[in-house]
Amino acid sequence: MRFLLDPRGHCCIIDARLSIRTHFSSSERIPKTGESVPQIRYMAQSLTEGCTPIVSWKSDTGARTLSDKPLRDLIEIIRFTEKVSTKVHGLRDVAEIIRVVADEFAQSGHYQTNLLLLTDDDLSLRIAGTSLSSRAVESLGQVAIVPVNKYRIDLNKSTILRQVARDGKTVQARATEILAELLPEDQVSLMLNILGVGDEPSIITPLVRGGKIAGAFTVTSTDLAKHLIPSVRNLAHHISTALDLADEYAERKRVEKALERSERHFRSLIENAPDMIAVLNADATLRYVSPSALRLHGYMPEEVIGTHSFALLHPEDVPRAAEALALGMQNPRQTVSVELRIRHKNGSWIHVELTGNNLLDDPSVAGIVINYRDITERKQAQEALKESEEKFRTIFQSASDGIIFVNRDGSVADVNVRLLDMFGKRREEIVGKKFAEIDFIGPEDMARITEWFIRTVETGGVLGLTEFKGKHTNGSAVYVETSASIVKKRDMLDGILVVVRDVTGRKRTEEALRTSEAKWRSLAENVPDIITTVDRHGTILFANHTALGISPDKAIGTSFFDYLLPEDRETMRRAVERAFRTGETVSDYEVRANGPDDMERWYSCRVGPIKRGGETDAVNVIATDVTERKGSEEEVMKRNRELATLNTIAQTISQSIDLNEILNNALDKMLDILDIRHGSVYLLEGGILSARIQRGMSPDQSQLLSVIRIGEGLQGLVAQSGEPMFVESLVGSIRDVHREAIPVVTSLQLRSAMLVPLKARGETLGVMCAVTQGDRVFTPEERDLVITVGHQISTAVENAQLLEDASRSEALEELDQLRTALLASVSHELRTPLTAIKGIAGTLTQRDVVWDADTQKDFLNTIERESDILTRIVEDLMKMSQIEAGLMTLEKKRCRISSVLSQVRNQLKTLASKHQLEVKSSSRLPAVYADEVRIGEVVTNLVANAAAYSDAGTKILLEAKRLPGEIVVTVADEGIGIPHEHLDKVFDRFYRLESGVARRRGGTGLGLAICKGIVEQHGGRIWAESEVGRGSKFSFSLPIMENLEGCQDVRELRAK
Repeated sequence: MRFLLDPRGHCCIIDARLSIRTHFSSSERIPKTGESVPQIRYMAQSLTEGCTPIVSWKSDTGARTLSDKPLRDLIEIIRFTEKVSTKVHGLRDVAEIIRVVADEFAQSGHYQTNLLLLTDDDLSLRIAGTSLSSRAVESLGQVAIVPVNKYRIDLNKSTILRQVARDGKTVQARATEILAELLPEDQVSLMLNILGVGDEPSIITPLVRGGKIAGAFTVTSTDLAKHLIPSVRNLAHHISTALDLADEYAERKRVEKALERSERHFRSLIENAPDMIAVLNADATLRYVSPSALRLHGYMPEEVIGTHSFALLHPEDVPRAAEALALGMQNPRQTVSVELRIRHKNGSWIHVELTGNNLLDDPSVAGIVINYRDITERKQAQEALKESEEKFRTIFQSASDGIIFVNRDGSVADVNVRLLDMFGKRREEIVGKKFAEIDFIGPEDMARITEWFIRTVETGGVLGLTEFKGKHTNGSAVYVETSASIVKKRDMLDGILVVVRDVTGRKRTEEALRTSEAKWRSLAENVPDIITTVDRHGTILFANHTALGISPDKAIGTSFFDYLLPEDRETMRRAVERAFRTGETVSDYEVRANGPDDMERWYSCRVGPIKRGGETDAVNVIATDVTERKGSEEEVMKRNRELATLNTIAQTISQSIDLNEILNNALDKMLDILDIRHGSVYLLEGGILSARIQRGMSPDQSQLLSVIRIGEGLQGLVAQSGEPMFVESLVGSIRDVHREAIPVVTSLQLRSAMLVPLKARGETLGVMCAVTQGDRVFTPEERDLVITVGHQISTAVENAQLLEDASRSEALEELDQLRTALLASVSHELRTPLTAIKGIAGTLTQRDVVWDADTQKDFLNTIERESDILTRIVEDLMKMSQIEAGLMTLEKKRCRISSVLSQVRNQLKTLASKHQLEVKSSSRLPAVYADEVRIGEVVTNLVANAAAYSDAGTKILLEAKRLPGEIVVTVADEGIGIPHEHLDKVFDRFYRLESGVARRRGGTGLGLAICKGIVEQHGGRIWAESEVGRGSKFSFSLPIMENLEGCQDVRELRAK
């Protein structure tokens, strides 16, 4: 019996009779032992050809026993490899193939395997799969320090594996030999123990993918003989085949997905494209229409599919569409384009550009593909452009200036009529010819024009005005002013547009003026004064020299006013405007400017008109330097003003005993000499500074700063220290400013302050304050003046206090004088009603006359009316006497002004029955602590006054509003008004304004004095404002009750 192994790894056992005892193959069936038929014999014979005998033995028992084990090993591995090959057959995933192979070897219990794949750089192998247990794999990772799946076998270190992976050989080696090349000697035995293979042999054969070596396949087992190599190689071949099929399957899947994505992409492009895509059948019916159809012509695709493609065409465009279709049918795959009109679903016509391609011979399409593009907007733009061109042509030909268009090659494309008339040319003499060949420009200017054209092209924009000299066909000179700009078409130079203006007349006039101007300029440049010619905007046209010493040439074109100090520019501007307006010389204007030494200098200016054609065209400003004279004058005037102010204040103090008059005059004079608006005088009363005089603030602002405590704010600090204080910046010292004054400082833009204590005999009597605005800061001289005025006011305050003491001794004498004044004032008012009563009574008592009942009733009514007048006079006298004696009792209680006005509403309507009475008040105003009846009397008295001193039909406004800490009631009329000098006296007893209609209302002159007494007993104040001819406004204030918590009366009211 003989064992034979063919080159393909088939093994046969053949006895001497050529009977096949056993036949193994990975792809053929296994014959049964003892089968002996002619066919099998023939197969056996053919199989033996070229086979290598493995072993042969005689049929004796001893030899058979020796050969049993190799045979069993061969049969076992053939069966095992057949099983693994079957398992991987049909698998389409590389990782799954490797896993199945590794699992089969792991479950075999007899064989071990490792599947090694080359890395991308072909320099090393990685373990793609192994039949080792997970515990063994983990142990290997610990020994190798890296996980097994990341471990790399360097082929440069392993000659055994290099023969397999690079040379494609199948080798047999033991584990010790393989590991010795890769690991240190002390790790080899450890690794063998982990692998559990001892020093068993391994067969290592290449794995091939795509015709190239892709890795190595190892099989390890005890006593793995060489005759088993074909089976291992055969299994490696099957695994390689499976890997190739898996790669092919993966590539096919990748291509399928790519095709699917591509199809989706192109479908999305078609369905979302702005153009409509359609496919026509051979009969021109629509087979496919993209969704863009709805956007293009308003029809859904399903509405038009199946219809003829000409159905929506404009009737006039059908022949052209048919012609284009015929052309496309005759020329397959040739693009045909045509512009047509199709009907929109809304009935309108839209312009489309159709681009078609006949693909009927393409099986994948089998149709005519048409692209519809909406060109409606383009068509409309073309129409608009056509209209624009027609308008441009009209403007071009009717322009008042000459226009010439030069092509990029230098030829003249077009000219207008004005240019032909300007030079006396005919159109054919210019159009079509080279610009340089036209004889209306001289050779020298033609060279300049050529250079000018080149600059125009280089700058790429508009070239400014340039003058040239040409000639008319009659030989006369023609002076022209030209400008040029390039014309582009599709960002490319198309030509140059030149605008030509005839300035011949102007040039002749300029020449005449130039001669005259030369003479005038020579005169002007030799006078010491500054002569400047300016237009109505102040732009300098000529200057012989300037205040700053700069070159006159540099001054020309600049603003004359810019050389003046800012505060004098408006004065000079008005002088120039007046000269232009009146056409007359304006003189004696003094302004300031900075000289060459950068020092401020004064100039006396005379503005004279320059007339052309009877109209003022410009003005000459002749400025004479008067700085030295002005300095002397100002110094003298300043000293005189200061002395006059101090003298006036001194005279006021010596001549007047009225402290308010003295303070008013002194403060006003000081503010006037300092040229400021803001100032105040506070007097110290009971440890509190009370404002006696305030200037430059509104009533609301004055009220906020009417009372200041010692040590609070700047005024309080000066009163506390007794020393003058200068504050250069109120904003910078805002922490020291009184909190109520901070809004005033910021809103009025107050800058610096000078505060002086008013002292006498070492005792502080008050504080005087002066404040600048804007950028103004007090100079040392001005601060000294404020201190001097403060000393004089201190003397006046001291004198007033002394006079107050002295005046007490004269009280009785004054009282007698008041009685005399009372009798003098009321005698006329008493006499008038008494005379009327006596006369009527005498008439009624005449015995010789009998009066009828109506007449008697009229007499009695007159007596009653005159008696009421007497009663009012007596009541006024009694009230005034009570006020003077401090005996008027007030029934004060918590009330609201709205309630007071409601109580006297009817009375007010009667008093103002002939006027338009308007009452403004809110029930939400805070409560006051007042006598409602007395306050009602004040309101009715003020309304009666307003009605008496204003014409019937005019408006009277009664308004109550809230201000900080108080309620203010105002009565305003549109009457005759009160002169300013009388405003402070209208509240005096027996005072009457004897002018105009002031006498139309009778009375004692005590009404406003009584109002003042009532208001002041409530802790309020009353004042008047007026403008002659426009009306008067009387106001009084009452403290809000919440601000009177410390008052005795309020405490008692709270107690009740």
